Amino acid sequence: MITLNQDSCVKCGHCAEVCPAEILGMTEAGPEENRSTGCIACGHCMAICPTGALDLADVPLSEQEPIMEELTISEEKARQFLRSRRSVRSYKKDLVPREKLLKIVDLARLAPTGSNGQGTQFIVIENPAIVDKIREKMAVFFEEWLKSDDPKTRGYRKIIEAYRDGKDTLLRGAPQMILALNEKDNPARHLNGVFALTYAELYAPTLGVGTCWAGFFQGYYGAQTTGEMDMLLEIPPDMTITAALMVGIPKYSYHRLPEREKLNVLWR
Repeated sequence: MITLNQDSCVKCGHCAEVCPAEILGMTEAGPEENRSTGCIACGHCMAICPTGALDLADVPLSEQEPIMEELTISEEKARQFLRSRRSVRSYKKDLVPREKLLKIVDLARLAPTGSNGQGTQFIVIENPAIVDKIREKMAVFFEEWLKSDDPKTRGYRKIIEAYRDGKDTLLRGAPQMILALNEKDNPARHLNGVFALTYAELYAPTLGVGTCWAGFFQGYYGAQTTGEMDMLLEIPPDMTITAALMVGIPKYSYHRLPEREKLNVLWR
């Protein structure tokens, strides 16, 4: 339900123009809902209103944060910020405090979702002993998998051999993890989880926290059929892990921005 303060409304029409659900129309009195259902509670109409004349029951105006222009970063700072992101594979033994982990997932929940469905949940594994259990379950699974003739196992042999020789090739010595959970029947589940943890991995360095995508864990989770990880982490039956990050305090600092392959773009 949308409420309009007609005294504040300047009838610019911006709210109706940006509404993705197209439920707002403009009249002489200002914006009005042209149907009673369909609002996805994205807040676009409130965010764009120059005078704060709109209020939504699902996302109240009183709970919205104003954009502070003085915090806007320059193009140069934004470019360096994004290029400075590193996949951290060496961690200190010190643990990331819960307060910082909470800040990271609280920011991650604000990532975009399909049709603003939201609903992404998080498991924050702050106890290294649980991460150790996950490592060992992964190792046992891959060892059994290597005994099969599945061509997908190609490349895993050296990884497991190195792991059994004492090098953590599976989770890179990370003491903690953050997992994204989404509903199994949500067709946008995997994208929603990846979007959320992308926000997390970009924000984490500002708190002195390093991350790395846990690809081997995702491969293991997607291939195993026993549900052992769901049981270990007590994942609700209607939810599934859609993305995973290794987390810890970086052991080293980086001083340069490595180049990547040259830009390859097709113009049409």
